[in-house]
Amino acid sequence: MPKAYDPKAVETPIFESWMEGRYFEQKPVPGGERPFTVAIPPPNVTGSLHMGHALNNTIQDVVVRRARMTGRPTRWVLGTDHAGIATQNKVEQMLAKQGKSRHDVGREEFIEKCWEWRAEHGSTIIGQLKAMGCSCDYSDEYFTMDPSYQAAVRTVFVDWYNSGLIYRGNRIINWCPRCATALSDIEVEHEDLDSHLWHFRYPLAEPAADGRDHVAVATTRPETMLGDTCVAVHPDDERYRDIVGATVVLPLIGREIPVVADEYVDPSFGTGAVKVTPAHDPNDFEIGERHGCAKVNILNADATISAEGGPYEGLDRYEARRKVVADMEAAGLLLGTEDHMHAVGHCYRCHTVIEPWLSDQWFVDMKPLAAPAIEAVRDGRVTFHPKRWENVYFHWMENIRDWCISRQLWWGHRIPVFYCDACEAPPVASMEDLTECSECGGPLRQDEDVLDTWFSSQLWPFATLGWPEETPELAYFYPTSVLSTARDILFLWVARMIMSGMNFAGDIPFDDVIIHPTVFNAEGKRMSKSLGTGVDPLDLMEHYGADGMRFGLMLQTTGNQDIKFAEDKLLSSRNFANKIWNASRFVLMNVDEGFEPGEAQAATVADAWILSRLADLAAQVDEGIRTYQFGETARALYDFFWNEFCDWYIELSKPRLLAGAREDADGAEKAARLTAQRNLVFVLDTALRLLHPMMPFVTEEIWRNIPREAGSDAPSLMVAAWPDPAGLARFRDEAAERSVGKMLEIVVAVRTVRARYQIPHKQGISVVVRTQAETDVQLLDAEFAYLNALAGIDSFVAATDADKPAHSVTVAAGGMEVYVPLEGLVDFDAERARVAKELASAVDDLARVERKLANEGFIAKAAPEIIDKERAKEAELADRVAALREQLDELEA
Repeated sequence: MPKAYDPKAVETPIFESWMEGRYFEQKPVPGGERPFTVAIPPPNVTGSLHMGHALNNTIQDVVVRRARMTGRPTRWVLGTDHAGIATQNKVEQMLAKQGKSRHDVGREEFIEKCWEWRAEHGSTIIGQLKAMGCSCDYSDEYFTMDPSYQAAVRTVFVDWYNSGLIYRGNRIINWCPRCATALSDIEVEHEDLDSHLWHFRYPLAEPAADGRDHVAVATTRPETMLGDTCVAVHPDDERYRDIVGATVVLPLIGREIPVVADEYVDPSFGTGAVKVTPAHDPNDFEIGERHGCAKVNILNADATISAEGGPYEGLDRYEARRKVVADMEAAGLLLGTEDHMHAVGHCYRCHTVIEPWLSDQWFVDMKPLAAPAIEAVRDGRVTFHPKRWENVYFHWMENIRDWCISRQLWWGHRIPVFYCDACEAPPVASMEDLTECSECGGPLRQDEDVLDTWFSSQLWPFATLGWPEETPELAYFYPTSVLSTARDILFLWVARMIMSGMNFAGDIPFDDVIIHPTVFNAEGKRMSKSLGTGVDPLDLMEHYGADGMRFGLMLQTTGNQDIKFAEDKLLSSRNFANKIWNASRFVLMNVDEGFEPGEAQAATVADAWILSRLADLAAQVDEGIRTYQFGETARALYDFFWNEFCDWYIELSKPRLLAGAREDADGAEKAARLTAQRNLVFVLDTALRLLHPMMPFVTEEIWRNIPREAGSDAPSLMVAAWPDPAGLARFRDEAAERSVGKMLEIVVAVRTVRARYQIPHKQGISVVVRTQAETDVQLLDAEFAYLNALAGIDSFVAATDADKPAHSVTVAAGGMEVYVPLEGLVDFDAERARVAKELASAVDDLARVERKLANEGFIAKAAPEIIDKERAKEAELADRVAALREQLDELEA
């Protein structure tokens, strides 16, 4: 093994060896154990790796690698999504650079260019997954526009169409003027924006009995008043009872519209009267339906004003807004304007403000599909992790609305509905492309729209296994085991997969759903390359290695909160990889030529302790990965390997290794050396197996160099046996853990004294310990050699009645009092002067920071991260001042 671990030299050859070994592949095994199957959330072909991918795919790889090592048949299904809007935007941008639009080249050629773009760019993210070490089945990659997948999509559409679940309706939809397509409700991202609330006067056509001549209304979208077709009030609102049924004259347009009574209106909000625009608001649409009001669409597809907008025709929506307000003010009909913050919907792809728009679209009736999917979660067949997401799921599913599935795009699954313009034959949904009308023989034309990308994605768990054909893969791998995903597609994708899986595949699509945290930057802001707040995982892997990035993300993962990304965790993880490498080199350098591994033995209390700790670790890691507690599991691995194995057990083993290596070593010393070697190799081997799911590259490279017992060899660590917690339980020894725990606390206490008073390790010291238990005395006397090796203790006394020596410092450790005499080791006058000087300096530094934080100007102007940094410095200095004062008091005493 080289002296230093170099991820760049290791990762690619290791991954290639895994691919050559075909360890990622798994074929159906009829009649065998149920496999562990994960279907990757298919990344968009337009995509490249971002931090959400890095976290989610690390999580999936961790659970997949553990399952594979347990010997269970395991498969991680791989593929990409055609990403309708995103891919079409990319190709349109490419054409725009040539001075062309998609309409210039035509539909057929445009789709060909989309396929060409996919061929050139679509595999980018697959290569990035390999760089991360993801153990997907790369031999069998799927794409949501593959012919077999298209057949699955078409089967679902035709079935739902023929059963009446899919219908065509003139409804309010979310319209993106930039992408020129409809969006479903959950493809709209709402953002709070500062705006205004304009109050207008709508004149009554005839004065009311009480002399009123107008109704006051308010709106955040003045341009939509051009499409108003009524004014609504609550039926119990006494203020308006006399004018219900009267008409008002719509300003600027001159159209008379009625005043209607509707229970939707909140009489306590605003004036209690609302303008109703049925073609541009979903709630207004429902009011209009109830009262038979006209639906006047005043917007074109590009969000300019249509002919229905009269004199404002052709204006951009925002230009029209300004002109409408100005004209209302000029007419004396603007009652007032107030600042108002409200949630505004944006397209989830291009971030353009969407418009509620009346349009003919295709919809799916979701309520019949939702009921069994709700029951599947309620009865525990599908379990969410963390469990609180189940309540969010229930709320959405129990209030589900029909799904708008048509998109005005060219790239995607074209809606398989055919029309005859020559006769009155009803539209036909077909598995085949039809050209001739069965009624009149005339030509048929296919619907121009394509399906929402999520319509095809909802079939992912079973369409990737060959459905609607009854394939061996479908029978064996479905339902899958785990889905890991982000909360923002809980409804876009997860809920729909449950509904479609139960409807078509006859079972839930997965047992467990992991809703992983969202990764924000260090300031808690959304990661975005365009906003300059993003972090590129490829840069992180270049700097820290794939294992450093993976383990650093796992350290930051909790089940209860989102992640404020901390790059220092990746630095510590890279250092951890180096620590694993160096410790492994030490173990292997101390293994003799011809060494044969054997059963680990608890020959000393230190052996019993480390084997017991290893057994505890195996149980923690196994349970932690099975229950998706990734952060706790990563910290347990880190603490064991760095602290218990490297800092303590390796050090405790050195005396036996050295004694047994001497030329004049006797048989007992040589046997003790062999036991230490075997224990070190056993613990290292087991720890590498437990680390492997999170840090696959460094563990694989080391493991290949570890000597193993004949007949127990595996070709790769990724297919080696997972440590069995039940089998390792034989090593559990609570007495050894208590004993060594006490001993190590004494060592830490003595090392603290050495550091505080700058006593070098080579300088021997005396230690006196007073304890209440005679068993502690016996333990410490028996393990004096360890205390000497680890803490440089020359003279040691432990007793239940020990007295504190003169000029000694006292440290509490493990329920015992540890006395370290300092006379002859420390110049007390010089030490008092040194500590007093350090204390004065620390007090001055603390005062400066406190003054800065008390400065209101600094707090008002400084960035939040700078303020947090200063507060952390304040806390650190306060701790240092307290420690130095305690030390000075100690010296004075």
